[in-house]
Amino acid sequence: GGTPVAQATVTVTATVPGEASPSEPSGAETSAIISGSSAAPPDDGPGLSAVRELQPSEAAQEARVSGDGAVGGLGFRDYNGTNTVVLREVTDSTGRQLFADHVSYYPRSDEFEVLREVRDGVEDCEDGDVTAEFLPGSLAVHDDDEDDIGEVTFTYRRACRTDVSAAEQKLLVLEDGDKYILRGETSTPFQRFEDPVAEPEASRWPEVAYVRAIARYRELAAEFTPTSP
Repeated sequence: GGTPVAQATVTVTATVPGEASPSEPSGAETSAIISGSSAAPPDDGPGLSAVRELQPSEAAQEARVSGDGAVGGLGFRDYNGTNTVVLREVTDSTGRQLFADHVSYYPRSDEFEVLREVRDGVEDCEDGDVTAEFLPGSLAVHDDDEDDIGEVTFTYRRACRTDVSAAEQKLLVLEDGDKYILRGETSTPFQRFEDPVAEPEASRWPEVAYVRAIARYRELAAEFTPTSP
């Protein structure tokens, strides 16, 4: 079995070139909250362990992707071997693209595998303000269903707007190459917040993962909140 891992919280800060969202100054801060299982893994399998912060450039190198716009990442071990997750925000002439890559390396067979690639962003936003960013504190890994395979979660927003309307918000859970999504909008003082839609339906998500995800989505949904003088 592996070594039990205590919970740890780290913050990764990076300045990303490009236009700022309406609610934040130029650049972006990305925080990675990394949570490892406090229970010892079973004797017959490598449970979630060795959870660690990775510098953006290190994460990109380990994932074998471009380091352009890398804003954070994490590494961990589970049944699939050594895992790396890297998040990137890349600005172009008319918008900003978001990239999330989850890869694994299994030493016994010397195999490198791309478990999941996520691509999204905003294009053709010449006349509006671009919002395309991973949310601070949203990157994490858990093993709620105790199957020795990490469930990576992160949240991002995307919008092209000229006012304070809500942005699209998505929370993703990646497990063993499968993708689970909560799709909805941010919560603003100017319109009613509604819970996001699960894809696939909640009953098909890993055990406990949906409950954690919907709670986290609600925590991160607020936008344009009033500030104290």
